[in-house]
Amino acid sequence: MKVHYYTNRGKVRHNNEDGLFLKGESLCEVNLERVESMETEPEGLFCVLDGLGGHSGGEVAVKLVLETLKELKPCTTEELSQCLFRARENLEAHMRENPELYGFGCTIAGVCLKGENLHVFNVGDCRVYRIVDSKAIRLSKDHSLVEELVAEGVITREEAHHHPQRHVVTSAVIGDNYQTELRIYATTLELLAGDRILICSDGFWEEAQELWKIAQDPQGYVNGLFRERPLKDNLSFIMLELEA
Repeated sequence: MKVHYYTNRGKVRHNNEDGLFLKGESLCEVNLERVESMETEPEGLFCVLDGLGGHSGGEVAVKLVLETLKELKPCTTEELSQCLFRARENLEAHMRENPELYGFGCTIAGVCLKGENLHVFNVGDCRVYRIVDSKAIRLSKDHSLVEELVAEGVITREEAHHHPQRHVVTSAVIGDNYQTELRIYATTLELLAGDRILICSDGFWEEAQELWKIAQDPQGYVNGLFRERPLKDNLSFIMLELEA
């Protein structure tokens, strides 16, 4: 399996509050100059995290959640759920010692490959897609205000993309004295030969045009984003390419 990954602060932000988790290795507080690639066995946990809280708070939260993932090494949906609740406990404990970080946290999405199973999960609005031919099929489910409005029929999917409150999330791994409910979306699908799975932050999918094209040329796709898009947020992704 080939793994392509990238994380960058974009054109406007001064720091990068996103993080990546790749089969036990974490990556945070970095700005990659180009898309990196590696080859590995088709197994293990891969995640993209997006920090919340402003200033250094998001970075601290991402680092703490990455440490929890590395310690517990979850893979089933049950283990992932337990790990994320443990991560929240760790954020709450850190916040009590550092009250200025109240409300710091992160959203997260990822997959765990285990045998023929593809375990998909997310909290917040980081996403997981399966790329099939010229389509990017979303496998995750946003925890966001606009997602709820779409589900209720108040706005359309197109209106959600431009809604002024589209960045309001309704669930996150967060330290705020348990004021925010931690809801986890999880599902298990069959892992298919030739699968192309994309995990990305909202800063990436919001800017993306014809998202499926990333599978053709990841570096060329990123170059196009920097040439054509404003990139006001950090942007990060991991793309898995299984052998056919």
